[in-house]
Amino acid sequence: MRAVIISEYGDTDVMVVKDNVPKPEPTENQVLIKIYAAGVNPVDTYIREGTMPRKRPLPCTIGFDAAGVVEKVGLKVTKVKGACLGVPYFTAYRALIKRGNAKPGDKVFIHGASGGVGIACLQLGRLYGLSMVGTAGTIQGLELIEEQGAEKAFNHRETGYIQKIKAIVPDGFDVIIENSAHINLQTDLELLNWGGRIMVVGAGQSHAKPPPIAIEPTLTMYKETSILGINLFSPESLSTFHEMVAAVVNGAAKGAVSPIIGKEYPLEKVAEAHREVIDHTRGSRGKIVLNIQ
Repeated sequence: MRAVIISEYGDTDVMVVKDNVPKPEPTENQVLIKIYAAGVNPVDTYIREGTMPRKRPLPCTIGFDAAGVVEKVGLKVTKVKGACLGVPYFTAYRALIKRGNAKPGDKVFIHGASGGVGIACLQLGRLYGLSMVGTAGTIQGLELIEEQGAEKAFNHRETGYIQKIKAIVPDGFDVIIENSAHINLQTDLELLNWGGRIMVVGAGQSHAKPPPIAIEPTLTMYKETSILGINLFSPESLSTFHEMVAAVVNGAAKGAVSPIIGKEYPLEKVAEAHREVIDHTRGSRGKIVLNIQ
């Protein structure tokens, strides 16, 4: 089979596409899936860099989201459920509902709403009755997030967009979903309502040497606000995995959850896909996907 293998941690050049990789044999509780497409997430780049607290044994293949056909099941497997949803929707549910504690009618700001997690937040937020404002960096992205549930959309590449947001939501937001905390954290603090929560789901390209940022900590005291990080692979997250799956599958059954595929890359361009999922050089618009076959 074909696979992307890393034998050392580092930049995108450590990823090597190999043919004739031995096909794994499922254990009694596993399933073997023939993958036709795989999603690319920012966390994949952090694992590749070796900057996650828990490192994978090398050599390994990176990735969490996939779509394909079940080829073989283990002896103890009695039921198989599959969906092309994965990391973005689980992240959105955990950020909005579990840790963000968003309730119907709450005001939510999604800073960078046109990517995979942003779209997932909009779709789930609409399902849960949230009032949402989002940003994007292109005209196409702005149109997309309005289609997906944003009541107002702003271009975060335009000067003065924060002032425009403050004008329409003068009391601030109850929850902010932040994809670029290394840039926007101070601004987010200024945009919060009393008791508001910032959910950090992204914080820049390099976790090995994060850029220093300055915030005004008294803003957290005055309004009793919180800054919370999201890690799908923390022990607490994993303990609620079945709840996250049930919520997302329920949303899909109701027609509220439907992944938007943005850019597609052949497997040979996995390095370009890894760069794009962080840099968004051409603007973010849905999920980045690798075509395997």
